[in-house]
Amino acid sequence: MGYTHYWRQKTVPTNYKEQVNKVLIEVHVLLERMPVMATTAGQDGDEKIILCGGDGTGRPDISKERICFNGDEKRGLDHETFHYEFNGEVFDFDFCKTARKPYDMAVCLCLLSLANHIDGFEFSSDGDIDDWQPAIDFYLEMNKNYKS
Repeated sequence: MGYTHYWRQKTVPTNYKEQVNKVLIEVHVLLERMPVMATTAGQDGDEKIILCGGDGTGRPDISKERICFNGDEKRGLDHETFHYEFNGEVFDFDFCKTARKPYDMAVCLCLLSLANHIDGFEFSSDGDIDDWQPAIDFYLEMNKNYKS
């Protein structure tokens, strides 16, 4: 059993596209400015966060269609792909097992943004508050500064 985050889209709001746009704007800012070193999921800050495409190579896909990324396969810091499709459909279950690798911080930030902006989106995690606190603190600080 690995360290995993779970999510679902219980309903799709009528203003879904507007909510997706808010997520995309926020996720671009969050991932661009996120800490260089990993500190979520029990990381001690000794591994650099490098985001790649879904297969652990290339570039992340953050677009009107989806958010899709993984850790760096070359350094053995990839695991399962974080993938969320903006297709406006209800679904009961999806997940991403990060195995506590550095890209977990980016997964946590995306989940926080989705939950904050898209009605009917819910998530849970194998992690406890200590695992999540660095992402929560960064998310709150960025929102405080970004909205000021």
